[in-house]
Amino acid sequence: MTATLLEVELHRLLVSNPHPLYSQDGIPEEKKAVIATVKSPTMGWQWTIYEADGTEFFGRVDGFESELGYFTLDDLLTPEAECFVAGYGRVAYHDL
Repeated sequence: MTATLLEVELHRLLVSNPHPLYSQDGIPEEKKAVIATVKSPTMGWQWTIYEADGTEFFGRVDGFESELGYFTLDDLLTPEAECFVAGYGRVAYHDL
């Protein structure tokens, strides 16, 4: 199976900016390092990834509600979501 562009971009960001799960426990959210921001234009959702181990992530999910939680690569690869990496670090491409 061929990797999607989203998988390739996330892998590159995780390698260059590793923050394993639980590595930022106790740090206020506004001070946590951001690995990437992923958006779904079709769903109107946004995932801000703070920590990751393999295909499991922890961060803020802005969807039906805005909440901190765990999500997986499979959640982001849902075909109807059409997700893309919108930025990395604290800057999203739309903020440039």
